[in-house]
This record gives sequence, structure tokens and C-alpha cells, in this order.
Amino acid sequence: MDGTGGEDTGDRGTGSKATGASAPDAVAKSEAASRTEEAEEVSGFTGSSVVRTVVAFLAGLGVFFALLYALSIVLNSY
Repeated sequence: MDGTGGEDTGDRGTGSKATGASAPDAVAKSEAASRTEEAEEVSGFTGSSVVRTVVAFLAGLGVFFALLYALSIVLNSY
């Protein structure tokens, strides 16, 4: 504070307010500008992603039927 009791008039040249943009905003804008259109096309299907999906589905189906079989054994024992 200065001697008159007003607001602080010290130098605030450092920090993000001096530039008008916060640091995360500046980083996000620079990263978005550096991306190419090829990077956005990668989100399509690939052969390995289809294989992984089918294998995961079959594994889940196997676990489901194994649980049904175990449940039928437990219920038939009563």
C-alpha cells in the first residue's frame, strides 16, 4: 500500500495478468495450433482394435456363461 491508504500501486509486471491470458490458456492454444489434421484422423478403426474388441467380448461372454453354469450347479444342489 502507498502512504495514502489506497490500493497497492506496486509493479505487477510478472505473472499471467500482465499478458492478459493465463498460462494454461496459452499452452492449450499453442498445442491446438501445432496439431495437424492427420492427428485427428487417427481415431478410426484399426485391425488390432477390432481384434481386441472381439476377444474382449468373447472373454466376457465366456465369463458370463461360466457364472451361469456355476449358479445352476449351486441351485441344483438344494
